Amino acid sequence: IGDGDGDGGDELVIAASYYFDAEDYPERVTAQPTAAAAAMTPPGRGRGRGLEVQTAKYAACALLAFDLRAQRWRWRLHLDLSTADGGLVALIEAAPTVADLDADGELEVVVATMLGFVHVVGGDGAPREGWPVQL
Repeated sequence: IGDGDGDGGDELVIAASYYFDAEDYPERVTAQPTAAAAAMTPPGRGRGRGLEVQTAKYAACALLAFDLRAQRWRWRLHLDLSTADGGLVALIEAAPTVADLDADGELEVVVATMLGFVHVVGGDGAPREGWPVQL
């Protein structure tokens, strides 16, 4: 919790990890294959049909800031995306830290993801230059 945008009111910054549900993305579940992909598809294996995007196989993580005074979302920032069944998954398992890292009077948000990335974001939700870094 901190005044990340300098307006005198605090924002609550939270980390979110989520999986996609195909029911939430019905129009995005299929995509038309490119000519190259269609040409590489063996006969009888969906040649000429849309390619299924298996949304349930992906995980993602994000940062969100909620303005406590105005009672509305200030910003949302997608951070990482990965397959959900791999060894490293795009999740956040710790709370973000809010601090003035560079002593400029403005707060930054720091969070690490399970993919090994450390992200630094300004109080306005914009990624800071030089970040993320992968450990």
